[in-house]
Amino acid sequence: MKRVFILGASQGIGFGLVKRYLEAGYAVVASSRSGRIDHFAHERLQVVALDLTQATQVAQVASTLDQAGHRFELLINNAGIGPDLSQARPERDSFAQTMAVNLEGIVFATEALLPLLRPDGTLINVSSKMGSIAHCQHSTSVAYRISKAGLNIYSKILSLRLTQKVATIHPGFVRTNISAFNDHAPLSPEDSAACIYDFEQSDFETGVYWDCQENVGLEW
Repeated sequence: MKRVFILGASQGIGFGLVKRYLEAGYAVVASSRSGRIDHFAHERLQVVALDLTQATQVAQVASTLDQAGHRFELLINNAGIGPDLSQARPERDSFAQTMAVNLEGIVFATEALLPLLRPDGTLINVSSKMGSIAHCQHSTSVAYRISKAGLNIYSKILSLRLTQKVATIHPGFVRTNISAFNDHAPLSPEDSAACIYDFEQSDFETGVYWDCQENVGLEW
């Protein structure tokens, strides 16, 4: 049975990914800060408590999974926050919070979990088109944009370093609670999860930056 670890799975796209990979027959390990996914359980689902800003907890989760013999075909980094989305100017507290989760948290969680990813496995970083320099047309959401641009270059670095395949995904404009601006987005979390799943199952080239909504490659 194939195994996937999904970081950031309590709601939204992450929860959609949990359901999609369970439907596909995977054993799923998923993380949330609380250690649960409310009102949902499955015999092939294990939910672990993980706050990406807590280095000790990250190390403990990786060690516990390692000792239990977990090895994954797939790691999906979906965790992220956007407290400054649509804000005109950066603000120190929200900037620091965003970097702690979206960039520093993802980088060091990935480094801790990579030994558990099979040599022929796949790493998917759920980023955003808002992290693209080529596509930047607005001046708002400074912290979020910078955090996703940083994640993009980290993904590119990993694609050069690892034997495993690496892809950076723009999940589309999705109806999640990350921002009130997303309330009228065209994609549901399940739509986005299905797009990500279909892409991951395809024969993609490592290092790609992919727009799941439009089904095309993106400029960095």
